[in-house]
Amino acid sequence: MIHNYRMGLGYAIADNHQLSLAYTGKWDSSHLHHETMGTNTSQQQGNEHIYLHNVDASYNLPFGLQIGISYLNYQNPSQQYLEGTMLDEERILYTNSKQVIDKWLFTADQSHS
Repeated sequence: MIHNYRMGLGYAIADNHQLSLAYTGKWDSSHLHHETMGTNTSQQQGNEHIYLHNVDASYNLPFGLQIGISYLNYQNPSQQYLEGTMLDEERILYTNSKQVIDKWLFTADQSHS
């Protein structure tokens, strides 16, 4: 199941003073289960969740300066379990992943007219 979110806001504080805010988010969850039977048997199960949060803010000044800040948080925890039997030999594999990204970005841009 996937959920996407987006919200934005712009505000003119005074002449040539503008503030902009934006939020983007995503939440995705999946659960899988597979079984195979025949001359060999196998079973696979997994869970995965994806979380994304991104916040952007910028401020424009009348003399052409734009300053901004952005924050990103991404998380992708997942677990996977694989069990299989072939020729009376059993094998089990379990994985656990916890990918996390936290990122800040600061910007300043000056334009002249």
